[in-house]
Amino acid sequence: MMNDDVSTSTTVEAIVLGASAGGLNAMIELFSNLPVDLPVPILLCNIPARMKKAFSQN
Repeated sequence: MMNDDVSTSTTVEAIVLGASAGGLNAMIELFSNLPVDLPVPILLCNIPARMKKAFSQN
């Protein structure tokens, strides 16, 4: 669900997302609702399950 109440004075330079494998459905929902001509880059971060333990310990 998208929020259309963004102020016109707000500047968005990039959209940054992070999700685990369980976030795939949420990403699909998000991307299917973004405009095709979105004028900012989208950066995705996904941590593979085999690396999750190393990140959680540090």
